[in-house]
Order: sequence, then structure tokens, then C-alpha cells
Amino acid sequence: HPVGGVAIHLVARDDLDDSNITEWWGKIRLTEAQARAMRDELQAVVAKYGHDNEGAGRRTYVSMVGLVPEGRR
Repeated sequence: HPVGGVAIHLVARDDLDDSNITEWWGKIRLTEAQARAMRDELQAVVAKYGHDNEGAGRRTYVSMVGLVPEGRR
């Protein structure tokens, strides 16, 4: 949340099929132009995949996407 922050709870699962899992957590250093380009790319991914449509062969995945400057003022 842009104002209130984020709370995430991680739970280990031995029965999880991790073949479709990817994750990365970290900080990156970008120019303003690079940050705008990354924002645009992330928005495009959300626009492409961010619809919660049920259908044959579909499985629900949890996703979190974000980009915010550190130490916003």
C-alpha cells in the first residue's frame, strides 16, 4: 500500500510444486528514466495477466509487483 506499508507472512510447505515459482527481493539503483521504464514494464505485465478470470486449466497464483523509491519524501 503506498501509504500504509505491507505485511507478508511466509509459510514453508513441503508439498508445494515449485516449478512455476520465481521470486526476487532486493534493492536496485536506477536512473529516473530507468525507473519509469521499469514501472511501464511492470504495468504492462499487470495489464496482460492481472485479470482474475476463471476457466478450464487455470490455477490461481499469488503475485506481488512493486517499485518505489527508497526514503520517499
